[in-house]
Amino acid sequence: MRCSLRIIIAILLLGAVVNVAVAWSCALWSPLGQSYREVVAQERVLDEAGVSSDLDAVTWHRSGVGLDEFSIKWHVPGEAHGVWVYRSGLPFRSLRCRMELDGDSSWTLIVWAEQDAPFVPPSRPPLPLMPLWLGFAANTGLNAALLLLFAFGPKWVRSFVRQRRGRCIACGYDLRGGSHVRCPECGLVLPSKSGPT
Repeated sequence: MRCSLRIIIAILLLGAVVNVAVAWSCALWSPLGQSYREVVAQERVLDEAGVSSDLDAVTWHRSGVGLDEFSIKWHVPGEAHGVWVYRSGLPFRSLRCRMELDGDSSWTLIVWAEQDAPFVPPSRPPLPLMPLWLGFAANTGLNAALLLLFAFGPKWVRSFVRQRRGRCIACGYDLRGGSHVRCPECGLVLPSKSGPT
């Protein structure tokens, strides 16, 4: 029981590591589209950016493979403000970060380059650190399931095929034609085949 629990925890931790690696890979190498579209329902994005919904902010969105960029801009008398929010991950967005017009950033590991001009996004998105919990959990679960499938799938298939063919599931020894309690080749205790009489 403890061994199984340790394996499950280890696989889930590996799934989380793969999740972060994929999200960072999307942030590093996914090209963002050139065209922006205006986001109308922007309350969630404004909350993530830390922008008050009382401001007359305009939100624009562009996306790439596993990467979304939200550009939020607003003006107050005499000054302009802007925030970029990045979400990355596959198949669901699982990490996010934000970067302000003046170059300040939060929830990020590395900022590659600051903006060259006002309201121009950085040339490469920063590496996000803040989890989007629902997407993070879903991606971690999917990655863990794939890791389990790659690690144990071939063994499960081989055991199933050997059992269907009347062979020992451990070594493949032919068990047909006899009533064996143990495999004569490897000594594996065989499951009882007796059914109701």
